[in-house]
Amino acid sequence: MRGICFIEPLFKDTASGRKIVTRRMNDLYNVGEVLFLKEPYRIEPDNVIKYKFSSLQPDKEKWSNKLFMKADYARYFIKITDKRREHLQEISEEDCILEGVREGKCGNELKWMKAFYAPGDNQPYLTARSAFEELINRINGPGTWENNPVVTRYEFKLVDF
Repeated sequence: MRGICFIEPLFKDTASGRKIVTRRMNDLYNVGEVLFLKEPYRIEPDNVIKYKFSSLQPDKEKWSNKLFMKADYARYFIKITDKRREHLQEISEEDCILEGVREGKCGNELKWMKAFYAPGDNQPYLTARSAFEELINRINGPGTWENNPVVTRYEFKLVDF
């Protein structure tokens, strides 16, 4: 079984069932394939597994690199339900939300306005696409959005395994 990595806020959104779409630069996974979510972890002397993303003091402990996590240690699994190739900038406002962009508001008690936020960021954006642009450039490097590469859009659902 293969694993998939997300940055911490997207991992949490995926584990909660809120994030159900991801775009990847490469066509790596197949419809019907079950993947485990990789996350930093540690194995205690009594063989209990602890996970950084649910730790109350994540910065005070040493964690194993999530890239080397084995499926045996995983606690969350997703099943790919659909995939298609498209240019990055073809993303819709709705898909930005399914990717983890959050809808909220900004302003003060005198005037509030609708805003969108990239996961892990407090900067408000006027559109979900603008927030997603920030997110994709943070994950894949500056200029990714502007280059508009062909990506694979994966839709998935949480499953028990």
